[in-house]
Amino acid sequence: MSGGRWVMAPVWLLVRCDLRRRWRSLLVVALLVGMAGAVVLTAAAGARRTGSAYPRLLDAIDAHHASVEVSPEYFDEIADLPQVAAVAPASFMFVVAPAGFRSDDLSTMAPIDDRWNVVVDRPVLLDGRRAQPDRVDEALINEEAADRLGVQVGRVLTLASFTPEQMEQLTDSQDAGEPAGPEINVTVVGIGRTELEVAGSQPLVLLTPAFYALHRDGIGHFDEILQVRLTHGDRDVRAFQ
Repeated sequence: MSGGRWVMAPVWLLVRCDLRRRWRSLLVVALLVGMAGAVVLTAAAGARRTGSAYPRLLDAIDAHHASVEVSPEYFDEIADLPQVAAVAPASFMFVVAPAGFRSDDLSTMAPIDDRWNVVVDRPVLLDGRRAQPDRVDEALINEEAADRLGVQVGRVLTLASFTPEQMEQLTDSQDAGEPAGPEINVTVVGIGRTELEVAGSQPLVLLTPAFYALHRDGIGHFDEILQVRLTHGDRDVRAFQ
């Protein structure tokens, strides 16, 4: 599902609302964008920055101001735009939660390199430690995931996964059946706070660059996500769009 196969390099820009999508919704939108070749822009940063706790949290975690979904071949061009302070590529991994948990509610994300969750979107650590980037079997989860899964630091989660072929079936609105990818054990080494605890209630599992590197050929994933932190924050949104 590479953006290079999409005509006219369509861009989907979402400001401060990207990770709250469920994976099925992401697939539907990705399919529609691929078919239509459309450009969709949504600006909502100002409306979401109400009260004092949320802005303080965003500053503390060096939060992104925009999420751009486009073929990775354009990532460097976006990074060079004058409004951009930092960028970090991320991948949505088609991994589902343990039995008894609503798997379509779970966001399972992995950094593609050493930037996401480090220079952009670095969670506030509440318990335990951060996952080591070179460990394939470690994960940090947010508070919502800890509550819904009923897990604490040290717990091992067994996750199922969809293959790349199943991901293609899903994007073609076909029944992909049960997850046929590898079963994966990851240890929850930390619980962190992200913007999602204030802006919504999305459970999130943050995997590692090593996880991505090991499993990218065997697990379906969506790589066309670039988290962008702007130099002057919301003031740069219009120019960046």
